[in-house]
Amino acid sequence: MAGLELFSEESKVLRNTPVYEDELSLRLTDQEILSTYHLSGIEFQFSSSDHNGLFGFTIVDPIRYNVK
Repeated sequence: MAGLELFSEESKVLRNTPVYEDELSLRLTDQEILSTYHLSGIEFQFSSSDHNGLFGFTIVDPIRYNVK
């Protein structure tokens, strides 16, 4: 993953949101994850069951991204 581009409502969340992060995750909120999507070793986390409201991601395949 080289970057993450957000549009619409998701981009508005970034303006005044605290960020919850660790070495392998970035979350823009502590709300419940209602759906996920896996792509290229990354789990994208959403606030609705239909994959809308992106609020975070976790690297689930750290070897792919040279994370130890």
